[in-house]
Amino acid sequence: MQNILILAVYIAVLGFEEKFIRNLMEYNQEGVKPLRRAIIALGSMTLVFALTTLSNSIYLLSFVTYSKLIILDCVAYQMLLFSTSFSGMEEKYKKILVSVFKVLTIWDIALVVFNMVNPYLLDLRMVKGGFLGDYLAYGPNEYLYMHYAYLYILMVVQVGVLVYRFLRVPHCYKKKYVVSIVCLIGSYALGYATAGRVNAVYGLIFVFFIPIMHHLSDCVTSMDRRNIVKMSQKVINNYIDLPIIVFDYYGKVMEYTSVAYCIFGEDIEKYDFDIDEFFLEHFGFDSKNIPKNNRGQEIFEYHYDSEDNFCYEVSTIKLTDEMGNLVGTLLIFRDIKETKEIQKRLEWIASYDSLTNIYNRSTMISKAMIMDSVQNLPLCITYININGLDTINDIFGFEVGNEVVKYVVENLKNGIKEGMVLGRTEGDEFGIIAKNITSLEMSGILENIRKKVLKNNPFDVAVTFEYGIAQKNNIEESFSEIRKSAREAMVKKKLLCNDSARSALVEALKQSLIENNPDTKRHIEKTEVLARKLGEKLELPDVEIASLCLLAILHDIGKIGVPDNVVNKKAKLNEEEWEVMKLHTIKGYQIACSCKYLESIATSILHHHERWDGKGYPAGLKGEEIPLNARIISLVDSFAAMTNDRPYHKALDKETAIEEIRKNIGSQYDPKIAEVFIKLLEEEKT
Repeated sequence: MQNILILAVYIAVLGFEEKFIRNLMEYNQEGVKPLRRAIIALGSMTLVFALTTLSNSIYLLSFVTYSKLIILDCVAYQMLLFSTSFSGMEEKYKKILVSVFKVLTIWDIALVVFNMVNPYLLDLRMVKGGFLGDYLAYGPNEYLYMHYAYLYILMVVQVGVLVYRFLRVPHCYKKKYVVSIVCLIGSYALGYATAGRVNAVYGLIFVFFIPIMHHLSDCVTSMDRRNIVKMSQKVINNYIDLPIIVFDYYGKVMEYTSVAYCIFGEDIEKYDFDIDEFFLEHFGFDSKNIPKNNRGQEIFEYHYDSEDNFCYEVSTIKLTDEMGNLVGTLLIFRDIKETKEIQKRLEWIASYDSLTNIYNRSTMISKAMIMDSVQNLPLCITYININGLDTINDIFGFEVGNEVVKYVVENLKNGIKEGMVLGRTEGDEFGIIAKNITSLEMSGILENIRKKVLKNNPFDVAVTFEYGIAQKNNIEESFSEIRKSAREAMVKKKLLCNDSARSALVEALKQSLIENNPDTKRHIEKTEVLARKLGEKLELPDVEIASLCLLAILHDIGKIGVPDNVVNKKAKLNEEEWEVMKLHTIKGYQIACSCKYLESIATSILHHHERWDGKGYPAGLKGEEIPLNARIISLVDSFAAMTNDRPYHKALDKETAIEEIRKNIGSQYDPKIAEVFIKLLEEEKT
């Protein structure tokens, strides 16, 4: 009956060990593996001792004795592996220690196997009676002393390793080291209690290894987790929407938020996922080489490849106990995608021109300093200026001006060679830095670009540019002087082309006036001819005649700012429309004042609808208060209007128009100028 009860206990113990091993299979953490192997070995010992309930023969007990000695060696060696792994011993010392005891373990097992075929080393004998029944005893001899010396040396080494670590770990970890040390000593004490005795009852003593092993596994798999999670829970609760990962003192993953799982997937669920593995796999460096910001904080960027292309700022927070000792590491991921995009935009703005997407002035200066080296000689600096851009902006608006700038820049980008640096230095001015090229070669490139700009011009106004080139041949030459020379060369060319630019501008404005009304072209041409003839008849200087002709063409330029339905109305204008029409003198004045080529005729444009009697507009000037050219254009413009078909009346013949002028001498027209004009018309008649 006693043997049946003992057998039942062994079977129950085997079942518990099997469940315990199955639970430990969930953990691959270093330190658990040797513990699991030790429990498997103890399970084998339990099975062997269970056989003693079936028979009490010396042969079976001898087999159990030898098996016990071999299994104890295996358990002791696995416990050594557990101690070194669990304590976090440095790898080089761990390898030396494990290698030495691996050799000793193999040697001890070999002696046991040798004794099985040659029972010289171990004296086995059956002892009858006793409180716990008959048992097989083995007397003390040299082998037994060596065997126990080996085991207790192992125990001292393991306990020493754990004590060494106990003195250096944070406070919250000390408890598990105390438990580990007590359990190890207790396991060897149990082994000593069964020394020299083997039967079914003595085998039950090994049942006490099960709770010991349970406490040890709890130290590795549970105690760390409870302490770290407790310390990090407050942080996790405060940042629950952020990806957070918690590592313990040894660098094992302990806790994480659901957002972190979305990023890193199933790998994060493995508790053996080492912090250095994690860092190397995802960040490209280990936990000992975490980059620091300019304030010394361990903060770095992590780009997560996905459809949304997340960018995180990773903060590394060290968890410490009340004594300030390190107990774990917390990683907090903050989404900085929007911030990085703003930062990139600001960096782009700091380096590039927003309109043309080419380098700005400051970047061009930086590039020039980099390129100013011997290997890049000869080095050419080119300054480019768009002709009449200010005027185009004033007359046609900045929208058209910006399109002109982009058009010229696009041609420059397509025309220059690879390696040349193009940038915008001012509003209408650009620069090119070209290495290993002469000024002659550079000039040829720019001439080709200029031809394409003229040929493909999509605007109603002529688009041209001038350039100046300076070549640096020696490294001793001042780069600032070369830049200055290039700009001076460009300015000189600009001065030479002013007349052509002025002609292009006048033509463009003229085209704007006649764009929607073909009759305006005939009126302008007739007014210009009559103005020139009258100016010559009045014996005005050539400069004044030229200014008068320009006024004849552009005196109504302000009409481009008046609605077309008013300018082109076929019926007579009503009072409200007339007030709108009268604004064209002010608008024309504003246009002319904004352009240096037209400043000389601005005042005459403003007052060309004034009357001699002071009843004109916009200022109500009278007599000689009205500028001379304005008085001339007022007369010539009226005659040209009377003798051309208008939407609201048919053209008058020449004689009728002359009579109309005579009627208004002294009221609308300057008497002296009117008499000279009538005489001119009559002379032409004859």
